[in-house]
Amino acid sequence: VPLTRQDKIGYLRQYQELEEEYQWLKEQKVRWSEIASRITPSMTGMPKGRAGNKIQTAAVHIADLTDQIDKNTLKIIEKLEEISDVISSVPDAQQRKILRQHYIEGMRIGEIARMSYRDYSWIAKIHKKALDSIPEEAIKSQKKPQKATKNI
Repeated sequence: VPLTRQDKIGYLRQYQELEEEYQWLKEQKVRWSEIASRITPSMTGMPKGRAGNKIQTAAVHIADLTDQIDKNTLKIIEKLEEISDVISSVPDAQQRKILRQHYIEGMRIGEIARMSYRDYSWIAKIHKKALDSIPEEAIKSQKKPQKATKNI
């Protein structure tokens, strides 16, 4: 079954999806660090128990998030390399640039148009041509696409 333009877009968007998940995990880690810093154990002699449990819970969440961030960093690097290879398979330099700006740098078509002093429709047309010029084998030779998921 040949890949459609939508299939190619879905494949290329995986990097940004992983990047969004990574940012979300980092925000959660900051949130749990703030929670942990507001919890103060009692120093009056008799342990109350609750603050210690809250600190421990926060520490466990922070450790889990740190582990997930590390794993995501590796996935992001691998996906960036994969998608860069696919984009590099496009023969035209201008098309490669637009694909890189859109799918790796996360720029919208309108932003690319403004930055390059071009009309939106012209950039959209080049983008379509770029997608059409991605060889199917370039995507199929990469690892199976994985959907980014939040595990929290």
